[in-house]
Amino acid sequence: MKPSSNEEEYFLKHEAELAKKRQAELLENESAKLKSQYYMKCPKDGAPLETIKVGEVSVDRCTSCAGLWLDAGELEAIEAQDGGFLRRLFKPHR
Repeated sequence: MKPSSNEEEYFLKHEAELAKKRQAELLENESAKLKSQYYMKCPKDGAPLETIKVGEVSVDRCTSCAGLWLDAGELEAIEAQDGGFLRRLFKPHR
């Protein structure tokens, strides 16, 4: 007996949903793997980062190369606290 078009449609939708779930699981696993490999690691040398306070702002510092790594908005928050020192420091001279 030949399956009806309703049955074929049901199984096609079901297979598409399963494929979508498998893809989501693969992406989630890959994301978790990358996070565990790179999260809180120095982009320069891969050493662990530690969080320190600069005024009221928390920034990440590399334990081996002493580099500072700022997340989005952290530089602006530091500038707001320091009375414009960073802006004057990095202002191009004319």
